[in-house]
Amino acid sequence: FFMTPQPGYAKAVGIPMLLLTSGLNATSNPLDRTAWSVTVAPDELAQSIGMEPFDDTLIFRKDTLALESHPLVKRCAYRTTRSASGWSFTAPPEGGLDAAAVWSGEVVGDTISGVLSKAQPSGEVIRFTFRGQREASVDE
Repeated sequence: FFMTPQPGYAKAVGIPMLLLTSGLNATSNPLDRTAWSVTVAPDELAQSIGMEPFDDTLIFRKDTLALESHPLVKRCAYRTTRSASGWSFTAPPEGGLDAAAVWSGEVVGDTISGVLSKAQPSGEVIRFTFRGQREASVDE
């Protein structure tokens, strides 16, 4: 069964498809190339092993996220999903040096907040909350 395209068919189908796919590409990674000034606060367990609150920059670049200065965790891959008020992100463990680190957070406008959980060799999990504001775009 073959159908002959009618005049104008390519325009009628092609333009909406182009708009749909370009929209997907534009929002597939809305946090990429952004930087956020964050304050990171350890929970009681983390404080009991000597961790202290600190300020840093959380950078999303090329589908990965990392703290700019603090050696708490290495750069890792993340995923975004649309939430009711903005964007949620998670960076599940994927093996390697930081297989025990899990990021989860939300971006609403120019504000970011979330939790970083990190398993210790003892099996205990320490948690850090983070909150901050958008700084600027980041070069690739």
